[in-house]
Amino acid sequence: MPRFVSLLLGEIPRLRNAPGGYGPRGAGFIAKVDIPAEIEEIYARLKPVLEADYGDRSF
Repeated sequence: MPRFVSLLLGEIPRLRNAPGGYGPRGAGFIAKVDIPAEIEEIYARLKPVLEADYGDRSF
């Protein structure tokens, strides 16, 4: 389960068009992806809970 959670939650940071992501402002591997604000809010709420349950895996 920890590996699954790590892979699943790791997608949001990778999809962001930011220096650490895969978008044009990052690695440039993918086109810009718009992440809806609702998804960012849910991610922000889930991340600390899952880190507490499964440890910080740099999601």
